[in-house]
Amino acid sequence: MKKLIRLWCTMLLLAVFGTTWADTTYKLVQVTTVQAGGLYVFEQDGHVMNNVATDGALQTTNSYNTEGLSGTETYVWKLGTAKGGFTMKNVSNGTSNNLLTNNSGTDVSLGSAGSVWAFVFQTDGTAYIQNTSNENRYLGYTSSTSHVYKAYAASSLSLSTYPHAIKVYQLIETGSNDDLKGDVNGDGEVDVRDVTTLVNIILKKQQ
Repeated sequence: MKKLIRLWCTMLLLAVFGTTWADTTYKLVQVTTVQAGGLYVFEQDGHVMNNVATDGALQTTNSYNTEGLSGTETYVWKLGTAKGGFTMKNVSNGTSNNLLTNNSGTDVSLGSAGSVWAFVFQTDGTAYIQNTSNENRYLGYTSSTSHVYKAYAASSLSLSTYPHAIKVYQLIETGSNDDLKGDVNGDGEVDVRDVTTLVNIILKKQQ
């Protein structure tokens, strides 16, 4: 009987493990700090930065999800390590996916080599995204009525002319909190110790 119980518990936990690993999803949580290796979404006025740059401007979309993300959406960006800041890499564009600016103008594009970007967070929780590798230019909308980004020098930058107060959202695993599937012993992880705990609970009830 005990062997059957152990087998049943093992199969049950394996099923839970499989579901947890296969169905990893993310939700958006607004943050005021960033780190290399993190996945992020950048939003302003209901539009998020997308994976297309045309006519020297980075395009946006107002069609995006805040929950149930896979981490491969066209509006998800991964930050990489760089001296003085981060690289901004779109996760869906293969090798030509790093955000960079023109050496002398406002144009931005996506390429294999990216610029270095710093995130200057404001007291309201938004961030000014600054290109530290090219004349300290900032990402901003091309006008107060547009939803495409170019890079503007600080001397010509104003929130009314080139809106640039950007909300930064990090992708957080939906199951990375206290409701983690299969976490029988409540240690924040799902592993073989949960199988042992479950077996012991059932055997104790059988006594």
